[in-house]
Parts: sequence; structure tokens; C-alpha cells
Amino acid sequence: MSIEEAAPSEVSPRPLRKGRNAADAVVVLGAKLTPEGGAGPALRRRLAAAAVLWQEGVAPWLVVSGGATGPGDAAVTEAAVMARRLVDRHGIPAAAVVLEEASQDTLGNARETLALAAERGWRRLVVVTDELHLPRALWTFRRLARPLGIAVEGHAAPPPRRLTPAWWSHAAREAAACLAYAYRLQRAAPVSLRGAAALPQDPPNTPPASDAKDRR
Repeated sequence: MSIEEAAPSEVSPRPLRKGRNAADAVVVLGAKLTPEGGAGPALRRRLAAAAVLWQEGVAPWLVVSGGATGPGDAAVTEAAVMARRLVDRHGIPAAAVVLEEASQDTLGNARETLALAAERGWRRLVVVTDELHLPRALWTFRRLARPLGIAVEGHAAPPPRRLTPAWWSHAAREAAACLAYAYRLQRAAPVSLRGAAALPQDPPNTPPASDAKDRR
């Protein structure tokens, strides 16, 4: 089944509830790092969007999902870079950020993050990624989340002000990836639970909604 044939409930973002603690966690999906090992423009937009949701009180936790990818990247993961930027640039408390550093792609993002969520007893997630990537991300997360009883919503980061050649290249890659995921999701194994998470279960303090700021 292709993404075009998937049920709208699997690929379409629904209106995001903005009430206090409407979700258990906001999940930011990683993206390719710069050659210097920093966050590129797309990843910076995702992080800024996720930080605003946290500052608005949508969820008490921020999960950053992404492992080390590509040659020479073994010493740094996308998650570590994202966590550092959330703390240093957006003022998010380090205690509110949970790192998922094992995943290598969108399917891995979903599998590893949902295992973590199930172990912590979380029941509602908000996935943040690019608008182009969001349908496939939601398709993947919701397909794997259904047996776990976890609801997944989506939030698209703002697009770049100008549609650059890199954006069009991303669009082409995403179209090809959707075709590949039609095959992969049909054969995806259920999420494997590893037991209770070692990280703290109690949510950190979140800022009052009236004090929410975009610290980009």
C-alpha cells in the first residue's frame, strides 16, 4: 500500500491541542548534521518549533530522536546536537530533554521513541518535523503506535523563506522514500519493549503558559 492509499487518519496531522500538558512529550526528529557536526537549517527550524510547543506547555518532555549517521559521525549523534541546541539556544532545561540516540532513519525514530514512550507510560506524542516529511513520519509512527495504545499527532516546522535547490532535492528524496516505506511498513515488526526506562519518570517543571517565549 502506498502513502496515497493509506487512510487519512494515518498520514494527516489533526488540529493540535494546545492545552496545558495536552501530550506527554514533543518528539523532534533528527536530520543530517552539517560537515562541522552542527544543526543545519532544517534541523534548526524543527528545534525552534518544538521549543515553542514546550514553552507553551503542550508537553512536559522533549524527546530528541536521532543517532550517529554517516562515516566519521560515531562520536556525535543527532540527538546530542539537538539537545545541546535546545538547552543553549532555546533555554529548555536539560532535565526536560530525553535523548534517543539509536535510530538511523524514520522507521528507527518511530521504533525507538515508541519503545521509550511505552516504557514510561506515555500515551500521547506530538511529532515535529518538516512539512514534507510529516506525512511519512505520521504514517510510520501511527502504524507502530496503534498496538501500543499510543496516540500520535504531528506539527510541521515552518518551511524556509525561499524554496532553495536543497528544498526541491529534499522533496524528490521524500517522494522516493514514501515508495520505499510502503514496502517497509508492511513488513515492520512490532515495537520491542525493553523494560522500565532508567531515566526519571516524573515530569520536570514546565514554564507557566503566560511566560512562554520563542527564544530563537
